[in-house]
Amino acid sequence: MKIEAASPWRCAIELANGRRLEYDSPRCALLAWRTGEVTPRALLVQDYYDRSWRTGDEVLFVASSDVTGPMGADLVPVDSARAQQFAREHTGTRPLALTELSLELLRELH
Repeated sequence: MKIEAASPWRCAIELANGRRLEYDSPRCALLAWRTGEVTPRALLVQDYYDRSWRTGDEVLFVASSDVTGPMGADLVPVDSARAQQFAREHTGTRPLALTELSLELLRELH
C-alpha cells in the first residue's frame, strides 16, 4: 500500500542507526516491531487531535473505537490527557500504553 504523505495515520519506526521506516498505520508499524521484523529505537505517531508527531511513549493507544485507519481497525494514538475522553466518545477500549501492546492484542484487532 502506498503511504500518503498527508495521511494522519502515517507513522514511522526509527532504528538505532537513525534510519526511518514509514508505515501506513500504527498497527502495521507495531506488528513489524512485535514480530521482530525490525529492532526499533522509537515509534513515531501522529496524535489524533492535533496531528503533532510524538513518540509512542508520549501517547496512549485506543483500540476498538469507531475511528478506523486505512486498513480497517487500528490503534488510535491520543495524547494521554485526552485519551480517556476519546475512548468514551468513540466507544473504544481503555487507553493502552505502548508497553501494553502485545503481539496477541495486535493480531486480535478487527
